[in-house]
Amino acid sequence: MLPSSLSPPSIALVRLPGDPRESMEAARRLGFRAVTLDATRPGLRPREMDRSARRGLAATLRRLELRLAGLDLPIPPEHLARPDTQDRALAALAAACELLVECAALVETSPVIAAPEPMGEGDDEEARARESARVAGERAVNLGVRLAAPEAQELPPGWATSVDLARAIEAGRSPLKAISTAREVAMIRLTDADHAGRRPLGAGRVDVGQLAAVIATTAADACLVIDPAGLPDPLAGASAALQGWTDAHDPFARS
Repeated sequence: MLPSSLSPPSIALVRLPGDPRESMEAARRLGFRAVTLDATRPGLRPREMDRSARRGLAATLRRLELRLAGLDLPIPPEHLARPDTQDRALAALAAACELLVECAALVETSPVIAAPEPMGEGDDEEARARESARVAGERAVNLGVRLAAPEAQELPPGWATSVDLARAIEAGRSPLKAISTAREVAMIRLTDADHAGRRPLGAGRVDVGQLAAVIATTAADACLVIDPAGLPDPLAGASAALQGWTDAHDPFARS
C-alpha cells in the first residue's frame, strides 16, 4: 500500500482536449482533485491574463473543487540563452511565478513550475543561459516559487529537479534511482514505459508500491503529476494511471 502521507497526484492538462475549462472539467470527471496547467496554452498564458482572467481561473478551480498543483511551462530551453529570445522567455517565467502567487491567494495552490533548464551552444549562449537561470531563480525565491527542471544539476537557488519516470526508462535507467539520486526533487511525472513505448503508470516497468516507498523516503514533498503525454488516448491513460495509483493505496478501492 502507498504511504498515507503522500498527496494525491494531479493531472497535467498539456495533452487533454478542449479549452482550459473543458480540460479541467474532464479532469474532475476522471476523479482528479488537482491539476497542473499548461502555461503556454491559449487562455492560460500568464502574460496574456489580466486580473479578471486570473480570478476567473481561480473561480473555475474552486467550482470544480480542484487544487492548482502547479504549472507546466514547456518553452524551448535555448530561448533562455539566445539574445533575441532571452528577455521574452524570462518574462514568461516571471509571469508564471506571479500567476501562481496570485492564484495562491484565491485557491489552494502548490508553488511549482516545470520549466526547462536554460542551455545554449557556444560560450556566449552558455553565459546567457547561466544568467537566465540566476535571474529566474532569484525571482522565484523572492516569490516563494520553485522552478523544476528535468535532470537539473548545478543550478542556482530557486531551481530544483523534475523527474519523468518514463524518460528515465527510455534512457535505460532505473526510474526509482532517478528519484533517489536526483538533486532536490520538486516534481515527479508519474509516467511509465516498456519496450514498446509509453504506458499508463503501473502498466509498464514501474512498480507503483516500490515507487511510493522511494518517494516517501526521498521526495515526500514533491509535486506528483500524472502526465498522459505520449499515450494514444490521454483521457483513458490518465484514468488508468490514477486507478493504478489508487489501487496501490487501497487494494479494496474497486470493491
